[in-house]
Amino acid sequence: MNQFDNSKQNNDVLQSIEDTDLQSLFSLIWGARKIVLAIAFSITLIVGLLVMQLPLKYTAKTSLMLDTRRGQVDFQSALAGLNIDSGIVQSEIAILASRQVAYRVMKSANLENDAEFNPSLDESNKPGFIGRLLGRDEETAVDVEKIQAVIIEKMLKNLDLDNDGKSYAIHLSFTSENPEKAAFIANTWANEYLVDQLEVKFEAVERANKWLNSRMSELKEKVGTAESAVASAQEQFNIIESSGENILQKQLADLNTQLVLAQSERAQAEARLGRARSIGKSGSGLDAVSSVLESQLIQRLREQEAEVVREEADLASRYGERHPLRINKQAEIRDLRIKINEEVGRIISSLASEAEIARARENSLRGNINTLESKLKVANRGQIQVDQLRRDADSERALYDTFVDRFKETFGKDSFQQADARVIARADIPEKASKPERTLIVIGTFVTSLLLGVLFVLLREMLNNSFRSTTEIEQLLALKTISMVPKLTKENAATIMPYLRSNKPTAYTEAMRAVLTALKFLGSDSKAAKVVMVTSSVPSEGKSFFSLSLANIASLAGKRVLLIDSDMRRPALGKLLDIDIKKGMADYLNDAASISDIMHTEETTGLHYIGTKSNVNVPQAALSSNSMKNLLEYARSNYDLVILDMPPLMAVSDAIILAPFVDNVLFAIRYNSTPRKVVKNALQSLKRTAPNAEVLGVLTQVDLVAHKAYNYGDIGYYYSRYADYYADDTKSKKG
Repeated sequence: MNQFDNSKQNNDVLQSIEDTDLQSLFSLIWGARKIVLAIAFSITLIVGLLVMQLPLKYTAKTSLMLDTRRGQVDFQSALAGLNIDSGIVQSEIAILASRQVAYRVMKSANLENDAEFNPSLDESNKPGFIGRLLGRDEETAVDVEKIQAVIIEKMLKNLDLDNDGKSYAIHLSFTSENPEKAAFIANTWANEYLVDQLEVKFEAVERANKWLNSRMSELKEKVGTAESAVASAQEQFNIIESSGENILQKQLADLNTQLVLAQSERAQAEARLGRARSIGKSGSGLDAVSSVLESQLIQRLREQEAEVVREEADLASRYGERHPLRINKQAEIRDLRIKINEEVGRIISSLASEAEIARARENSLRGNINTLESKLKVANRGQIQVDQLRRDADSERALYDTFVDRFKETFGKDSFQQADARVIARADIPEKASKPERTLIVIGTFVTSLLLGVLFVLLREMLNNSFRSTTEIEQLLALKTISMVPKLTKENAATIMPYLRSNKPTAYTEAMRAVLTALKFLGSDSKAAKVVMVTSSVPSEGKSFFSLSLANIASLAGKRVLLIDSDMRRPALGKLLDIDIKKGMADYLNDAASISDIMHTEETTGLHYIGTKSNVNVPQAALSSNSMKNLLEYARSNYDLVILDMPPLMAVSDAIILAPFVDNVLFAIRYNSTPRKVVKNALQSLKRTAPNAEVLGVLTQVDLVAHKAYNYGDIGYYYSRYADYYADDTKSKKG
């Protein structure tokens, strides 16, 4: 796989953060805490100043309870009390927040003359509000309506209605710049809502009464017409009724009853007459006649006859047949029997009269019944029509009676109507302002700005396009990195030579020794690198400072070291060593000087140095000359370590020319500075021309304090973490 594989190119710091644990992420944020706090305090300060400029608002709250009792004060659904459910509660909330109730409150509280709600009263708006609104100065009816609409809109914005969903209580809150006004408007709003409920009921009752009156008049007229039609039909068909019964039918029933009685009486009379005649013809004797006719007179005559017969029998026992007493008694018996026979004849004649009268009465009743039946047939044919008319009349009468009852229920009810809600807690004057909640806003802003600061830090990490660890370099560039060099303080950097000669165990000197160890220069290995090139991708990477420091550390270690300033365009080592370069490497390459002419020695460390001046027109030609090769061979033979300070790869190609002739190329990458793509392109150029060159990476000018926050776990972390091992202050200051 190519060391610059595209998949590795797309990796970034966020991936590095994801590969670590939460402690690393916290360390990253903690390391950037000053930035986070600066953002938080700045935003909080600005918001706090703005909040202090906002006017104070006061909120007053009143509570209403919807009444669940049903009051039948009108007819059915029009005026029934509330049957509470969640839908009804929400409906009442909508009514409370309606423009109709708001208009009533506006009028009752005289808010049209309140500058807080009427912007036309604000002096700063004159003549602007109406003028800007309508483009003219004079107010008209349309203007007033629009002003009222603006007032109502502001009122509704300051109104808040709430219900917990578990009870019938509605909490009404109103916000104003004045606490007394807030309480007054909140209470007024509740009162106007209740009054509006009553007026709605009054109007409903009034409408119901008017409608009932009108409907009752119509129904009354219909009832009269229907009843007149029934009467006319009864007269037409001769239908006479009493207490709801047909007179003809009643008379016919009575006649039939009388006829039955008359038939019975006639049969009894004929039976008595026939038996009496039968007894008379048969001569069965007066005893039979008497027992049949049951006449008292006959009974007395029969008793007298029996007494006279007894007396005559008594006389017959004593006297003869011609005795006068017996003759008198016999005559008396004959008289009595004549009377009895006469009485029997009279009775039979009476029975015959009674039988005749019974037959006549029966026949009369039959005649009357026939007459009534004829009349009833005619009446029955019209009864169907009469019944239909009566049913119609009854329906009209029932409907009319229903409306009369409803009218009685609703009539006069408007005098004691009750609202379907009541105030259970009136609004008190608020003591504290409700808006703005300055403390809460400041705290919320601070917390939010802290989060914004953290997001900024994370976003900065995501967008960062530089290198901040040896791990990133090795992962993204497949470049072995041997050390990371801390950034010196300004004081130490200004006095680099005394600083290095102090031989203190500093993080900086230890980083240099780590480079020498990687080059096997401090070991006993015979394959230690002798000729080393130091270069970078762009200027200001710290390569010249690094080259000088590395050469000094090696010299202090007792090695013979030659430092060659190979940057023929912008040489920097002469200034760092404070050496006046009269003749340099360019003179040697142009055969204008010998090696001894251009060689300088640093007295304290014994470091040998070849400087240069920017007096070469074509440095590439000079560097590729045989003189340069001879110089390198001389250096390799006479020194333990030769360090070439080369110009940046992306600026010129000088380093590429000498790369094949060195043992190692030390590639300097500045911490958190050089773009990755630039570093990658520089390395690609180097590898294309010197594929066999052994390139080693060095991360320079590392801010140990900032680096520690990322918790990469490389040598830079320990430089800062275990600073007690070192004697310098690179951990706390920036150079």
